[in-house]
Order: sequence, then C-alpha cells, then structure tokens
Amino acid sequence: MTSFEYRVIRRPRRKTASISVKPDCTVQVIVPATLSEQKVTELVERKRQWIRRKLDHFREIKKKDKEKQYVSGESFAYLGRNYRLKVVDGSGSVKLSSGRFYVYIPSSIKGGPA
Repeated sequence: MTSFEYRVIRRPRRKTASISVKPDCTVQVIVPATLSEQKVTELVERKRQWIRRKLDHFREIKKKDKEKQYVSGESFAYLGRNYRLKVVDGSGSVKLSSGRFYVYIPSSIKGGPA
C-alpha cells in the first residue's frame, strides 16, 4: 500500500493517465474521467517506487536548502548552475557577476564587514 498521499484529477477529454511529483512533494495523478478508482490505485501501486524516489529527491533538496547560510562562500543554484555568494557592504542590492552573486547589505544590518 502507498505511504504517501496523492490527488486524483479527472479530465473528460483525457485519453491517458499521468503521474507528476511536484517540488513541494505533492503527487498528482491525472486520469481520464471514466477510469475506475481500482485502475487508478493499481497505476499508483505500479509506479510507487518511482514516486518514492522522486519524493525522496525533492525532500533531499529541501533539506539542503534549509541548511544553507547566507554568508560569503555559500553556494546557491540558479538556472541550473551553482554560484558562490559574496556578501559586501553596500546599499541593499544583488548582482550576478563573474560567476558570483554579490549581495550588497548595509553594515548596520549584517553586523559589520563580511
């Protein structure tokens, strides 16, 4: 039996079924309106391992994101690439240059120079 929740969306014009796992760890099963509940359950059971792998993947990403600190040297993903963060004294802006994110923060906020 499944150990995750999923939402079934029935579409009258749909001819095939599909399953998607979203980055927020929600699982959607989009099926034709006429597909029986038993068939939906069988489909989800057949794809259970794939769904669990995707859920684990997104949970791992969330876990890594929570561990990040917004200090110079920390790495952040943006548009499929990783960039290092550089926190500098400034007026409160962000700039991407030379493979780095430069975050300009007034020293009164960050507690002194980085």
